[in-house]
Amino acid sequence: EDKLELRRLVARRMQAGPASLAGNHLPGSDLRAEFENYLRQRFELPASRAAPAARAMLEQLRERNFILALFGAGVYGFVHRAFLEYLAAADIGDRFAAHDISADDLSRVFGDHWADPAWHEVLVLVTGMIPSRFAGPIIAGLLKADPTWQMRAWTTPAHLLLAMRCLAEVRKPGEIAGQGRAVSAELVLLLSTWGADEFLGLTSADPISD
Repeated sequence: EDKLELRRLVARRMQAGPASLAGNHLPGSDLRAEFENYLRQRFELPASRAAPAARAMLEQLRERNFILALFGAGVYGFVHRAFLEYLAAADIGDRFAAHDISADDLSRVFGDHWADPAWHEVLVLVTGMIPSRFAGPIIAGLLKADPTWQMRAWTTPAHLLLAMRCLAEVRKPGEIAGQGRAVSAELVLLLSTWGADEFLGLTSADPISD
């Protein structure tokens, strides 16, 4: 459990970094400082013990657990981006379950990042981790996130596609039937506007050209 929490802390640091989730790298000095701080708070270790323990933990995650990789020049990152995305989502979900962040805070996470493709998988995973009653308002918010998208010819409606993916992850969709109908209505509108062929191309490519 402690090692899992450390991994979530690494994902949170990357999430909060300048590149956000588009990046997958942190200097080893930053990781060691994060680990030291955790060990001192969690186990009340003095600095003389926390520092070597932090170095050992970092090397264990790289050499034995194969979670982190050394990219060179003292920079570390997750071996596979899926680790970063899952752990970032788990960190958000766990903080929400522990009431460290509120429903409004959670909605802001979606509102701030729905347009960033690097965040999409994380937001979808978070939707599957939270109770349906909280997922419903989030999906409703996504449907309203880009009200003028139809005015931009052949623009990918990222908010709608993300809302569809999030709806598919809800554990009890029957509890948010209203949002399900709203997503269906938006999908029907999209199909009637562009046609099925264009929509299928849209879901597998960038904005479609004439």
